[in-house]
Formats: sequence, C-alpha cells, structure tokens
Amino acid sequence: MQHYNRISSDKPSLHIYPLARQRELVAQSARELDRLHGNQADQFWIRLCRRLGAELSALGCSLEHIRQEILAFQEAVLSTLNGFYREACAR
Repeated sequence: MQHYNRISSDKPSLHIYPLARQRELVAQSARELDRLHGNQADQFWIRLCRRLGAELSALGCSLEHIRQEILAFQEAVLSTLNGFYREACAR
C-alpha cells in the first residue's frame, strides 16, 4: 500500500498507492461481496472499509483523504461488481 521515495536531501516522503487502483484488492473485495448476501455482505463491507481507513490513518492520512480514498474504492468495487453482472447477462 505504500511506496517510499526520496524527494529532498534527507527527508523521505510517503506515497500511498490509491486503494481504487489496487486491482487485486478491488477484485477480491468484489468477489467476496458477490458471494455473500444480506447481513454477511454488510458486515464484510463495514469491516473492510474500517480496516482500510485504519491503515490509512496509521500512515498519517487526513480524515478527508481517507474519506476520498474509501469513496473511490467503493466506486471501483461497485464497477467491478457491475462488470460481473454484465458478463453473466451476456451469457
């Protein structure tokens, strides 16, 4: 989730790869949501988003940045789920 890069002489800077662009995380989350239903799906999603938010917070991200990351991640997972359903309908 993170990448260290030296920009100035002695101070490392932390770059966080956007959650929504982590293909395997997005695909794995969409597969799990597709498999689960009702309360189980809700609880999985709540735990996942809280865990991701906690990881970003531990890395020093602001609440606004965390919110934007989680919203973009949610959109990516929803788009992936829609792709699953489109493929199923095309068969």
